[in-house]
Amino acid sequence: MNADWIEKVLYSPNGLWLLVVAGNQFSLFKADGSLVYNSITHESTISDICWRADSQQFSSACYSAVRFFNVYSAIEIDTLLWKNSMLSISWSPNFKFLCSGTQDSRIHFWQLPYKKGNDFEMSGYRGKVRNLSWDSESNFMASNCWNEVIVWPFHKGKAPKGKKPIILSHSTERVTTLNFQNFSTVLAVGNKAGMVCFYDPTTGDDYLAAVQLNGEITSLYWAPNDTYLSVGTANGFLYIVKDLS
Repeated sequence: MNADWIEKVLYSPNGLWLLVVAGNQFSLFKADGSLVYNSITHESTISDICWRADSQQFSSACYSAVRFFNVYSAIEIDTLLWKNSMLSISWSPNFKFLCSGTQDSRIHFWQLPYKKGNDFEMSGYRGKVRNLSWDSESNFMASNCWNEVIVWPFHKGKAPKGKKPIILSHSTERVTTLNFQNFSTVLAVGNKAGMVCFYDPTTGDDYLAAVQLNGEITSLYWAPNDTYLSVGTANGFLYIVKDLS
């Protein structure tokens, strides 16, 4: 792939496919780097892309639409039109919901398979919603809200309309990234001041443990067995943290 700027690279959950986003297009590769296809040209820059948990489909988001593709054809299989500045998208592990964090401080949800009117929003966020993470059972969806973590309950595959979110206590600093473990409801949250806190929304709103690191936390990624958490910081440090929960 020849591009001036690579925005995102993302392997499929089964490790067989690789998505590469550049500007208003993406490319799908096999894991060894051989090209499968290039996407259509989107109306605007692709803001995010995400895999479905079975690695057979994925979705892209740009300013005006969310598109669905499968790994065998460059032709989109469905499109959801929605004129808003989407910053992030995430597909629930049970395939039932797709959500998008927005520039104007909201999260938009589509219930899948989509039928007209089968979408809803959660508003009231203090700032842009860039970080979204589902637990492995699709019971919780966590999101950033300045210095708070907002967790929406999706128990038994039901939408949280009319329900109050779980608000996890945090420091006075802005939340920069968050990520659920692969096999539990433990949530790692990083902030601008370099702190990583571990929560479990099933046990309360206070953190289980915390560790102070050097520099703003920019990325968090759990090892496949959840034993270790890799942490990247804005000043170039890489930390490996043993699960403190």
